[in-house]
Amino acid sequence: MSSARQDSAPPSAWQLLALLTLLNVFNFIDRQLITSLQIPLGEDPDLHLTVLQNQLLAGYSFSIVYSIAGLVLGMMADRTHRPRLIALGLLIWSGATAASGLAHNFSELALARIFVAFGEATLTPAAIAMLADVFRSRQRSLASGLYYLGVPIGSSFSFIIPNLLWPIPWIGWRGCFFGLGLIGLSMVLVLMFIKDPQRGATESLAFQGAQTERRSFLSSLLETLEAIRRTPALWMTMLGAVIINIGVGATWLDTKWLFEERGFTKSGAPIFIGCMLLVGGSVGNILGGWMGDMFNKRRSGGRLLAIVVSQIAIAPFVIAYRFLPGDYFLLLGVCYGMGSILITIMYGPVLATIQELSPVRLRSTTVALLMIGLNIFGASLGSVLAAWLAGFLHSFTWGIFITAQASLLSSPFFLLAYRRYETDLARLSNLQLGEQKV
Repeated sequence: MSSARQDSAPPSAWQLLALLTLLNVFNFIDRQLITSLQIPLGEDPDLHLTVLQNQLLAGYSFSIVYSIAGLVLGMMADRTHRPRLIALGLLIWSGATAASGLAHNFSELALARIFVAFGEATLTPAAIAMLADVFRSRQRSLASGLYYLGVPIGSSFSFIIPNLLWPIPWIGWRGCFFGLGLIGLSMVLVLMFIKDPQRGATESLAFQGAQTERRSFLSSLLETLEAIRRTPALWMTMLGAVIINIGVGATWLDTKWLFEERGFTKSGAPIFIGCMLLVGGSVGNILGGWMGDMFNKRRSGGRLLAIVVSQIAIAPFVIAYRFLPGDYFLLLGVCYGMGSILITIMYGPVLATIQELSPVRLRSTTVALLMIGLNIFGASLGSVLAAWLAGFLHSFTWGIFITAQASLLSSPFFLLAYRRYETDLARLSNLQLGEQKV
């Protein structure tokens, strides 16, 4: 049997990936409803959310809880049955999504968002670690990229479907929250019967040592922070991903931008975004996963080079669409679709790199720390900064454009991480081989 076949994942791994990806789709539909329905939420006589309030609900009110809970739940995922932990989270976030439809003021909606954030925090740290346990190194970038199809598919469905439904009088924006929450609740029971993969099962013996040792939450956190500090390629990769997400957060205002400054209708703006994100974002996930694994075969740490190459190639399209007039519909769509590729292309390479540079027993905790950076210091910061600049400059175009340029600062960090990757990976292997001998 060839080495390639031996390294290929079994059918059960792909089945687990499909289930986790489906859950991630619902994760992002629920999460993005606040953004996709920002126009009817702003016009509702009870809520009457301002642009800044909407961005706070989409960003910091969600991200702070999501990040803090994700850190605790990520450490819990490193020591407990992960599918059942995700099932509990799905129960909470779907119930809170349904409850959002009952909100009659900003405070009630913010409270529901807190529970959505807490529930969703169970998913990604546990899911990424599970995928690393069933997919070997040569396929991890692709597996992570496919899992993060939840971003473009979930976000696009959140833009398209609710904006087709909320104008119907007997549905409205409240019915969108009710319906989505009930669909999520129906999937909870399925997770209770999923087997938790053996931790480190796809690694060499050197990486499987000391996996059953129990540590306190504080010890696990301190050990993870120390592992990140001592691994420059790891923390520079994480920092690069956070910087990219500042620009991603700025795009959360795109619905208002297209409606206010490009002449799109209230429903047409989010549906347009959803369609472009569905196509471009999905291509970005698959392309990023494929490119990452291909580059990595030729150069150790090549996944990081794949991100830099894609940024250089797509940046002109991202800059162009921000200044195109609304009646250049076809060209605007092409450039927006290319920009959507750039939003998602990093996920596969970044997550695969982080999994390989993290101690096996600390993978979920490391991903949880990444989520803190991506959400609090990345997307949420970008969305609020863009909203503030848009108000200060009286221009959504310039507010979003200026904020989005922060993403270009990520390339130097990815290049530096690439130069350190092989050294840090060898050091980690030697360290865990020593643990195995002990």
